[in-house]
Amino acid sequence: MEHLAKECQFDLMVMGAGPLQGLLSSLSATARERVRYLGFKQREELPDYFTASDVLLFPSRYDGWGMTAVEAMAAGMPVIGSIHAGSCMDLISDGINGFLVNPFQPQELEARMKYFITHPDEATAMGRLARRKARLFDTGVGGQRFVQYVQNILKN
Repeated sequence: MEHLAKECQFDLMVMGAGPLQGLLSSLSATARERVRYLGFKQREELPDYFTASDVLLFPSRYDGWGMTAVEAMAAGMPVIGSIHAGSCMDLISDGINGFLVNPFQPQELEARMKYFITHPDEATAMGRLARRKARLFDTGVGGQRFVQYVQNILKN
């Protein structure tokens, strides 16, 4: 993050609460200027932040199936997601609609962030593909697939 803050212009909004939030205070003054810590946000507040953002960073160290990733993708945002989050592994086609990163390798996250900062048109294009992928996980689509599975089982 330190290198990125020196090289590129960007604004990073950090949401959530947890044991790692103290790490933000350890950033250099240059990096802290680029970061706004917003704290915990309610689910109904997230669409406003999705609208104001270009990319979702989801560097979870563990998450069974994080809804935030699919919600951001449904809003047309590519996701830089963790290989330790089930939703990211299911939803992200690396380099197509976002990127998969190892959250224990911060240089990977920084490289992917820099890519989107320096290639904003790619963020937009990947966001369109992310929205298409998220539609496959819509409750209506999921319900139709479930009905088809049951019908197939009953036919046999």
